[in-house]
Amino acid sequence: RADRKADFGKIAALENTAKIKLASPEEAHRITGCKVGAVPTFGHKLPEPEGSGKLPELESSGSLPLKTYFDSSILENEWVNFNIGLCTRSASIRSSGLQKLVGDAVYF
Repeated sequence: RADRKADFGKIAALENTAKIKLASPEEAHRITGCKVGAVPTFGHKLPEPEGSGKLPELESSGSLPLKTYFDSSILENEWVNFNIGLCTRSASIRSSGLQKLVGDAVYF
């Protein structure tokens, strides 16, 4: 739900670490090729290299190895809306379909 914020404490506990943080706008763009607010929920493509910054290695699927975390209440909705790489474009999918597409998502 768009009216909720990530619970960093819960995510940190899931990752067995003391603290987590969001990527800076620059880090998010360098890693995903998208501006903050437009990073898609899944299917991250490797952006074109810029400068000498090291980018994550691709998984065999061709996607970046980024974990996806969902508040389990997202499954209460029949439909889920999300951005698809641009702040001006979004898509809708049934929550059951999202679960299938992002099978390795972490729900809390």
